[in-house]
Amino acid sequence: MVLIASLVLFELAHSGLEYLTNWESGNGIKKYLFLSLNKFLDITGIVINPLLSRIIPDLGASLRGKEGLSWTRLAGFATEIPFILGLDDFAGYVPLFNVVNVYGFAAGVIGAHTILNICLFLSPKRTINAVKNEYVSFLGTLAFIGLGIYGLVEAGKIAIGLL
Repeated sequence: MVLIASLVLFELAHSGLEYLTNWESGNGIKKYLFLSLNKFLDITGIVINPLLSRIIPDLGASLRGKEGLSWTRLAGFATEIPFILGLDDFAGYVPLFNVVNVYGFAAGVIGAHTILNICLFLSPKRTINAVKNEYVSFLGTLAFIGLGIYGLVEAGKIAIGLL
């Protein structure tokens, strides 16, 4: 699971680049950072996409162009969403369990989600703009890459320990 979580983190890092596309047309350090991250994540995607495409369904493709869903398809869709949301949270948290006490980390996660939810209720537009901010997205992309690499290292340690 740590390996899958790490791979999901690389996919999340790649999706975070969509808010940095204006950096590509710029010049200087932003353009260099964007092109470097994009190239690294594209190469990483070539390696991990065959595995992740079998694990994580592409819900956007399956819903595109449909006016309504049958009851059975809607039930299937309703069971896929919690899986994807849970895998997203799991991907970010699992690599840190060796570093941080699980209970302290859980309290921090609950606190962070509570603050985010409060901000969403107080001012949804400002919260969404803050989350979509290019610098926040850049830092999130770096954090996802760092956690993904750390998770791969931990998965490697686990695999070596099993031998």
